[in-house]
Amino acid sequence: MKHYADQGYEIALDDVGAGHSGLNRVVNTTPDYLKADIELVRDIYKYKKKEIMMKLLLDYCNATGAILIAEGIETAQELECLHSLGVHYGQGFFLGKPERAFGNISAESEEILERLNRRKNILFLDISGK
Repeated sequence: MKHYADQGYEIALDDVGAGHSGLNRVVNTTPDYLKADIELVRDIYKYKKKEIMMKLLLDYCNATGAILIAEGIETAQELECLHSLGVHYGQGFFLGKPERAFGNISAESEEILERLNRRKNILFLDISGK
């Protein structure tokens, strides 16, 4: 991985929190992006331990300059919880179904994002295609 990073590639680790993307891999790789596994996201607002783990990942990302992406957001409650924690970006069916390029997000998702972004000066959804 260091070889690719030295050439200017950005490194992303997917499914962090799942079996094959353990903490050792995170520490040894020093990724630019971490994608939190859907199991950490699912019903996060119901489980304090999931919130704590997500916050730990976020603290790590903030300390190392990495970007945390929550995958699998499927409800307004999950979106609001992740936003309140300060997670950088998110993706999931609640925000919009996967599309080839710059697809529209649902009206309900857009309304919630606008309301949340008025409270905090961060943009939670990246539709730049990056």
